[in-house]
Amino acid sequence: MTMCTYLDQVGATYYFRRSVPDDIRGKLLTANGNPRSEFKISLKTKDRETAKRLIPAHTIETDRVFAEARSIVHAPAPAPRISNPADWITERELNGIAQLDADNSRREDKREKLEPMIAFLEGRLSGSTEQMSPELRAMKFIRDDEIYSRRLVEDALRVLRAETAELWKNAASDAPTAPDPKAQPSRPYP
Repeated sequence: MTMCTYLDQVGATYYFRRSVPDDIRGKLLTANGNPRSEFKISLKTKDRETAKRLIPAHTIETDRVFAEARSIVHAPAPAPRISNPADWITERELNGIAQLDADNSRREDKREKLEPMIAFLEGRLSGSTEQMSPELRAMKFIRDDEIYSRRLVEDALRVLRAETAELWKNAASDAPTAPDPKAQPSRPYP
């Protein structure tokens, strides 16, 4: 089984080359304003091993660009102004936000306990990957991937909190009294 490496060679120079996924193709633009169908970035090296070490950083960055484009392209329409958030926010949704929050909090607690070891490893993983052993390069890739995943979770939590706060704020300005948080939603969860 071969793994997609996004490695391309033109002449003697290596490039990072990755197609834009179909669901967002045409939504990303080039610097000239034309629809982007792929990313092709010179790795500025003629050495294959050096080029292979540069691929993960570009993969992570294009993943981020794709996720950002999807969040814009597939964003739901703004919610209409409502008088009772309980009509829109179900108990299941509130529990989902609370669970994400709790998971993130437990994760941060674990990280705090491991902070001295993390600081030691961060020092070992800084600098050029060319001077690292294969094991340290693999650890650096895993660490970068973990940081990226943590940022995605934190961003999702921020969005969920903001949307919930906005719904409650709108409800408070429209309703003479605050809604009962124990009230059963009148709209079934889809």
